[in-house]
Amino acid sequence: MWKPWGSKDVKSDKNEINESVVTPIELIQTSEQNHTEIKSIEQLTGEYKDRRRTEMLRFMGVSMFTLIVARYTYTSIQARKYVPKLFEGNQKIPPSAYKSESMSALGLGTGLAVGSFGMLVYGTCWCNDILTPKEFSFKIRRAILGEQGAKDLEAKHQELFKTEEQDIEEFKKMFSEGWSEESSEKK
Repeated sequence: MWKPWGSKDVKSDKNEINESVVTPIELIQTSEQNHTEIKSIEQLTGEYKDRRRTEMLRFMGVSMFTLIVARYTYTSIQARKYVPKLFEGNQKIPPSAYKSESMSALGLGTGLAVGSFGMLVYGTCWCNDILTPKEFSFKIRRAILGEQGAKDLEAKHQELFKTEEQDIEEFKKMFSEGWSEESSEKK
């Protein structure tokens, strides 16, 4: 299977590369040795529980926000409702400040819309075990393009990143040489 982050497993009994899926949770990148090392089951279990807890807390936070806004909206609607008393006409318009009511309605409607959309997004991410935008991009790409299409697209991205890194290095050299020449000219 294809690995989205370019890491490879080496089989110990055979000296060939295994193309199985290894997620970022399963790998630690060590910058000193610049190789990948596989984590133990206990570490993976702990990280998985932390991921799920983070996803759950995000969803619960947005849900609480939505519930608070919904409760405040309900209370404000009940406060504005006109209930006629005995021997009062049904058509009496209660006194109100139109500007403040319209601003309140706009704010409450926006709060309900944002909260509902947030619940949809974080609930979907929680169900699909998506924590970061990079993971979302990977899973959508894989769902739309399939296994081989996502692999081809990743290869194109790696090629672009290599040329981008080369361009950045050239700019750094150019600017460092430019600064050193300007400082020597000023002296």
